[in-house]
This record gives sequence, C-alpha cells and structure tokens, in this order.
Amino acid sequence: LEPLVKDQSDRSQNIICAKTNVKNEKVLNFMSENRIEFDVLRDPGNSTTIRIANYPLHSKEQMEYLADLMVKL
Repeated sequence: LEPLVKDQSDRSQNIICAKTNVKNEKVLNFMSENRIEFDVLRDPGNSTTIRIANYPLHSKEQMEYLADLMVKL
C-alpha cells in the first residue's frame, strides 16, 4: 500500500487513503471474506484506490484488525 497523500502533515486523522497494484476485485473479495465492507475505486492506471473512514464509533481493536488485514493484501 502506498499513501495517496504523500505529505504526512496533509493527511486526515480519520480517513485512510492508499493506492495498491492489487486488482480491486481481489481487494473487495479478501476484505469481504474477513467481514470488512468498503468501497474500492479503480484508477485508470490499473491501480486501486482504497478510502476508509475511521469514525469515533470504531474501536481501537477494530482499526488494529483492519491494519492487520491490510498487511496481508
């Protein structure tokens, strides 16, 4: 995964945006199999953009679970 916004000081504290060369169908299927549902955007260059909002209702454990899954992509 590569951060969509390069400068860390410009990044949102509660929205994660990243690009990957993993095909969007594979990202969606993998996350769905692990009970995570979110939208994935396909870019013209065959990369995939992932956008995830971290709202206060998400627990620290849920975000750690998501981070662990994203490493496995």
